[in-house]
Amino acid sequence: MRKNTKSLMGLCKQNLICIETKSETIEKENKNIELQWRA
Repeated sequence: MRKNTKSLMGLCKQNLICIETKSETIEKENKNIELQWRA
């Protein structure tokens, strides 16, 4: 698991678009989770 994660992180560090896309996706997921807890 750790080796795979490190390789994925390395790819993302080389591709800023990948980092931005992942962060946006995480933010959207967190917002959805918050809405579910409130509801």
